[in-house]
Amino acid sequence: MRKLAGQLGSEMEVERHRSKWPSVLMALILLVGLGPLALEGIAVCVGTWKEFLGVSGNVKTSRPGRCPG
Repeated sequence: MRKLAGQLGSEMEVERHRSKWPSVLMALILLVGLGPLALEGIAVCVGTWKEFLGVSGNVKTSRPGRCPG
């Protein structure tokens, strides 16, 4: 069995810091991709609550296969 000896300062390996860019890029892609879906869900929820409370409102959501505009 090999005995573990203490490392000297000059023998210690320096940890390399990982870049934050891949995680930031992935977060932006998720935000752009899931943002419209979240906004549509919020619009449906608000419309349902308005209907429940008796306030008339129009909720417009995009139809599958069609782009809004």
